[in-house]
Amino acid sequence: NGGLIPGAGKGVFQKVIGPNNASAVLANKKSLEVVDKTINQLPPEELFKESKSAATQSFVFRFTSSDAIARRFVTQRLQGYSENYDKVYLDKMRSVNPEMVQEIAKKWVNVNDLVTVVVGRLKAADIKKEFPDKDVYNLGFDSEPRVLEKIE
Repeated sequence: NGGLIPGAGKGVFQKVIGPNNASAVLANKKSLEVVDKTINQLPPEELFKESKSAATQSFVFRFTSSDAIARRFVTQRLQGYSENYDKVYLDKMRSVNPEMVQEIAKKWVNVNDLVTVVVGRLKAADIKKEFPDKDVYNLGFDSEPRVLEKIE
């Protein structure tokens, strides 16, 4: 479970992956390969159609409770979305093609600029072994995250 989630600014993303054990290093490595592949290759047409269909068809299931519907309504109003946003959103989702995804990925996602934060019991030195060309830091968390050391 995870993916690239748009951040607060253009070109800023969170890359979220689920494992919280030693497999997180491998999962991170594989996810970077997927991102790189998205930038450099078009997906197979059938896979793209399935993914787009899943995204548009599952949309309605996000709002199956009165609480979810109310939250959606309030969020849209507070953030200034138009009343027909959901219809426009779904129509735009349906119009996306593989070339559009690749174009946006090339424009906004640079694998070399990604910063990875691992929360858990993994040792920073183990991560550095797998990503020798990346900066790896050991962070401490109390009220705010702070760098304890840079792993060389």
